[in-house]
Amino acid sequence: MKLFIKKIAMILIVMMILPAGAFAASDYIAGKIQGASYVLNNTAQPKSPDDPRVAMESEFVLQTDDGTVYFLPNVPRSVKLQAVNKDVRVYGDKKNNETIFVKQIKIERDGKFVDLCDWNKKMEERTKP
Repeated sequence: MKLFIKKIAMILIVMMILPAGAFAASDYIAGKIQGASYVLNNTAQPKSPDDPRVAMESEFVLQTDDGTVYFLPNVPRSVKLQAVNKDVRVYGDKKNNETIFVKQIKIERDGKFVDLCDWNKKMEERTKP
């Protein structure tokens, strides 16, 4: 009887956790990847990854439509560079009001959002024998 109660309790716990995980996966912050110097100091803005002004930017940030700025410290510059001035959705954990530990970035291509980077996939690739 105790084993049956334990199994029922485990099933209920899993049922409560799964929907929370499903909702968490849909939470994102939308915006554009911009040069930090442009956003914070109003300097010249790179228009695309090919723009020579990109070389002047040492860091890139996520800027939302309402002007909120987030630093993405665990994302390599090369990845952020691919998304300069493009609509993105950033999934992750806000560490404070200005920093996001990024788990996934989706970029808009042909009207759809596709993966630009995925932290979980990277970790899986690195741990495979």
